[in-house]
Order: sequence, then structure tokens, then C-alpha cells
Amino acid sequence: MIHNAYVYDENGKRVKNYSGTSYIGKGVTVKGLGTKTIKGTKYYALKPNHYYVKSSDVTVK
Repeated sequence: MIHNAYVYDENGKRVKNYSGTSYIGKGVTVKGLGTKTIKGTKYYALKPNHYYVKSSDVTVK
């Protein structure tokens, strides 16, 4: 993560509880499982059809 990143659901709404927190911290490495465009914004899937982070918050390796 480039900086703290909020987690979103399949509708693009922010999630209040993802693994005990509402965001993923800066510097954390997560395994992305593909991409999805929701309302014109690109997201990376953390768990397809459930949890996403905005692509602007992620550095891809």
C-alpha cells in the first residue's frame, strides 16, 4: 500500500470492519486477486465479490 487504504465492498461502499479494522495500513503487502471497475473507478480485489481497494492506493509488483 502506498498509504492507508480504505476497504470497499462490491458496490463501492466503504467497509467498517475488514479483519478488525476499517483500512489497510501503509506498507502492508496484500495479494490481489484481479481487478474490477465499480462506478468508473478501478479496484483491486482482496476477496472477489466481497472486498476491494482502490487501484490508486496500491503499488503493483
